[in-house]
Amino acid sequence: MNEVKKVEQLQTISPQYVTHNMGEDEIDLIDIWITLRQYKKVFLWVFITIFLLGLVKAMFFFQEKYTLTSVIQIGSINNGNSITAIESPESLIGKLNNALIPEITNSLLIENSSLSKFDTNVSSPKNSDIVLLQNTVKESDIDIFSEYQKKLAAFVLSDHKQKITFAQSDLLAERSSAQAKLKNLQDPKTLMAKLDVLRVNLTSEEQKLKRMEESYQSLLKGGKEAVLQSLIEEKGVFQSLSESNDSAQQISDKEKEKEKEKEKLAQLDKEVDGNVLQTRYDRVLLVSLIQQDEQHKTLELAKLELNEIELEHQREVEDQQREVVKIQQQMDAFNFTRLLSEPVRSLNSTQLSRTKMIIIVIFIAAFIGFLAMLIAMFRDKVNQRLQENL
Repeated sequence: MNEVKKVEQLQTISPQYVTHNMGEDEIDLIDIWITLRQYKKVFLWVFITIFLLGLVKAMFFFQEKYTLTSVIQIGSINNGNSITAIESPESLIGKLNNALIPEITNSLLIENSSLSKFDTNVSSPKNSDIVLLQNTVKESDIDIFSEYQKKLAAFVLSDHKQKITFAQSDLLAERSSAQAKLKNLQDPKTLMAKLDVLRVNLTSEEQKLKRMEESYQSLLKGGKEAVLQSLIEEKGVFQSLSESNDSAQQISDKEKEKEKEKEKLAQLDKEVDGNVLQTRYDRVLLVSLIQQDEQHKTLELAKLELNEIELEHQREVEDQQREVVKIQQQMDAFNFTRLLSEPVRSLNSTQLSRTKMIIIVIFIAAFIGFLAMLIAMFRDKVNQRLQENL
């Protein structure tokens, strides 16, 4: 029975009452817009205030920042069998981060009190001998940080130069010695000193050949009489020798020589005879020609020896030149560390540009203005409810 009564009561509820309750739960955008328009002044005041503050900041206090980059190329050392880097990029980066950068950064901050603390990024592309120094700086500070990066690079270059100089010390000594030896070899006096002795001997041999030729011509002109005269003179010489030896018969060796001289005199007596004179004459001419031929050969050999010495000297000069070039090539294999690229500013700003910042200020001002409008609306609603309750 109770349930029937409840159903009847529900059926007796007026439809207008139900409709009215459902309408209160709906959101009317038009009402919201009308309500928000009532607080447009709050929005405009907050929006304009925030926008002007942001605009002043963007126009007068904001400075775009750029990336300033220096590139250091690590040099190489010739170890004889291979060419290796003076220092690995990893080692250099560690040295920069742990020692050089903190020291030079502190000095820069002390010298420029207007600068705030900053970071220096040091990196190296994979499998390269390049080290990058990078700072994010304002445009007004580019000159200061350019000198800062150059100073860092100068420390690295100086340190690596000392290592190369030490590694090159032995080669420098070898090159100096080789160049001195080459200079001595190229001096004409060095070659002249080698040739002077042979030239003296050559001159002596030429004079000897000239005497032989003159003697031969004399034999041709004098004929057999000249040969006979020479035999007689030769016999006279032997006789004088024999007579001188007769007074000196005290030594046994001289007695043997005396016997030989007598035999020679006897032979000369036979040759003086007319029968053997022609043979003797022919023999003398033949011997003279043979001697001249031998002397010519001796001269040719002497001249060949002179040429050989000159060629040998030239080979020594060329070998020494190659040695100097070889040492120089080893020296050239040492590449000094260098500042491959001086500090260069990036073309685009690394942070927000002034235009982007103004756009962001507009959005922020609009958001804060709308938020202020909602707060004002909520405050008024709360005050209205409080007054109604009172």
